Amino acid sequence: MNRRTLLQVAGTTSLTALAGCAGMLSNTESGSTTTTTQTQGAIEKASIDRTKLVVSLSPEADVEKVNVIGPDGSPSLGSQSIPTGSTKASFNILQSVPRGTHRVVAISSDNVIGEASVDLQPNVEIDRVATWFQTDDVEWPLGAKHYQAYLEISNTGTVPQQITFVTMPGVPNPWSKESTSLFSGLQTLQDEQLENVTIRPGETKQLLTQNGPFLFGSEFTCGESTELSVILSTKIGENIENKYRLVTEDSDDPQKACQKYLKPQ
Repeated sequence: MNRRTLLQVAGTTSLTALAGCAGMLSNTESGSTTTTTQTQGAIEKASIDRTKLVVSLSPEADVEKVNVIGPDGSPSLGSQSIPTGSTKASFNILQSVPRGTHRVVAISSDNVIGEASVDLQPNVEIDRVATWFQTDDVEWPLGAKHYQAYLEISNTGTVPQQITFVTMPGVPNPWSKESTSLFSGLQTLQDEQLENVTIRPGETKQLLTQNGPFLFGSEFTCGESTELSVILSTKIGENIENKYRLVTEDSDDPQKACQKYLKPQ
């Protein structure tokens, strides 16, 4: 690895000579801030604050720029020049980057003078997907509730995650994201359409599909069952997918028409 490449990908070997500057910060969470582990040299602290990675620099250090390097050694969150006298840098973590440990590197005069690590590990789970017939505990808005899907999504990880779109291959009325659409295909229980859905650590969102996935077409009749998937497109890491079986049956109640139930596979 040549010197230029070293500064771009920020090899840790440049920090092994730093004496008396290494420290360990435990993984703690206070409000919306999660502290990272391992800081060295000119970087005093690196932490997740809401949707930002905030880097605190030593006032004594002459830092020219801060780079963030991904788990594969390539740039991930970008590079930021540091104005004279500034001791802060911040990066938007809601980007299309891989999950894993990212390295934050302080550069001065083409030398690495500080480093920290931050683990971008959102753990978003689909806790529940259900139809109106399965959600007596949910207050639905007025509208086509017979055809929409209810979702509960939680983040048990350490950093925020953003859901950009939901698709449900296998449903009677599938849809795909149009290039001109700004919306995620999800809405709140208050009938508010959402462009993106940000889920912070420890948070659970109750959502509805914006479209009617259970609106039957001529090729699907009541009494049939089919396998389907719920796929969440995300900003960090790979998409999230759960599989279900849609079971339908005729109802004696004319107000309920064809009853629909989702069962996890």
